[in-house]
Amino acid sequence: MARALETIRAAGLTVSLTDDRRLFVKPADRITDELREFVRAHRVELIESLQAEQSAPPTPTKPAPALTGAEWATLDKAYQAHHLTCPACIASGKGYGLRCGTGAALWANYDQASEPPRTTPTRKDVRQ
Repeated sequence: MARALETIRAAGLTVSLTDDRRLFVKPADRITDELREFVRAHRVELIESLQAEQSAPPTPTKPAPALTGAEWATLDKAYQAHHLTCPACIASGKGYGLRCGTGAALWANYDQASEPPRTTPTRKDVRQ
């Protein structure tokens, strides 16, 4: 990951790339004048880093261990909370563009973890 992107994320900001190659940095209340100037000065590097993250094939991982219901619920909650507030991830979920770096990492963990077996019967179980 490029140093400029590391700096932005270390400041507690999330940065994503819009379809028209504009940077979207949030939350707005954490952006100082110094960070705003940093983003302007490193715009090209940030865009290239985000594009590289989005186009990089996912690294192969070993199968995730079985999770408890509470562990899976935590992964689910973290991904859903990010997804609902990130324009890039919302668009990706609708089939437009790619997830942001944070969303891609959360999705990889969420997607890799299989949902634990249900302890209560589902509708399908009841009909059988």
